[in-house]
Amino acid sequence: MIVSIIILTHNRQKKLKQCIQSVLQNTYKNIEIVIIDQSYNKTLTKKTITLFNNAKINYYPQKCCNVSKGKNLGITKIHGDIIAFTDDDCIVHHLWIQEIVSFYKKNKEIDCMFGKTLPYNNKTHYNQFCPSTFTKKKYVEIHTPKIHWKSIGIGNNMSFRSTIFLNSSQFKEWLGYGTFGGPSEDAEITLRLLIQKHNLVYNPKAIVYHNNWLANTTKTKLQSNYFCANIVCYGYFSFQKYSFAYPVVKNEIKNYIFYTHNSTGFKKYIFVLLYIFPRTTIVICKLLFALYYSFFDPIK
Repeated sequence: MIVSIIILTHNRQKKLKQCIQSVLQNTYKNIEIVIIDQSYNKTLTKKTITLFNNAKINYYPQKCCNVSKGKNLGITKIHGDIIAFTDDDCIVHHLWIQEIVSFYKKNKEIDCMFGKTLPYNNKTHYNQFCPSTFTKKKYVEIHTPKIHWKSIGIGNNMSFRSTIFLNSSQFKEWLGYGTFGGPSEDAEITLRLLIQKHNLVYNPKAIVYHNNWLANTTKTKLQSNYFCANIVCYGYFSFQKYSFAYPVVKNEIKNYIFYTHNSTGFKKYIFVLLYIFPRTTIVICKLLFALYYSFFDPIK
């Protein structure tokens, strides 16, 4: 069984090197690594990859900054039975690929698997946080749409049978980093597969470490981006009358508009004028964006 590992990269050559090293150090060797390079300076990325001098690594530059377009390009280049996705700022466990292969061999009915994502080297980072982690301890089979960041997993540690992409459309290119829709392309394809009655699991034995530590001062901005992306993603499903999505949209709108708001008295009115009105406008734009694609790119 061949496993194709797709890694998108954008201006993070040093971390990409660490990521590739961790993949190559895995115990399972029947692999290919597909690098999609959306960096500004592609020469640096190419030099990084050349250092490995390894025929398993395939390099493809791409003239855009769109995560979904990058993933879709990677899918067209693979030859494997299983497609595994991780990010250029991740370090995979040395048994990550073996766990993926063993699981799919034993469970023929499973089409998609998410794994555990832990913060990398978390004892040495003070006053910082590591986003995009998923640390649930128990194995879970997933048969119906759920809130992805609570019950399913994160896109930096997910895998699919390659046949999924022969019978189903790929990642929505109006979602993901680099788009107005925001970083929710992994959630959308997961929820769509569940609607189409595919079988998904969360397997905590497939482990990836996220090596991206940010200052605590950036947490509010990042969380706001996630709220907006969730409004678009779940709004897309809600406009198509999938009942699971509406409560999520409602809650994320509330979270986005009132996030970090604890003002009282006169400051409360200043907050309304300078904060709530602009954010309400953004929410309306996000919902109109989701509504547009619910008509012109619906689930089939």
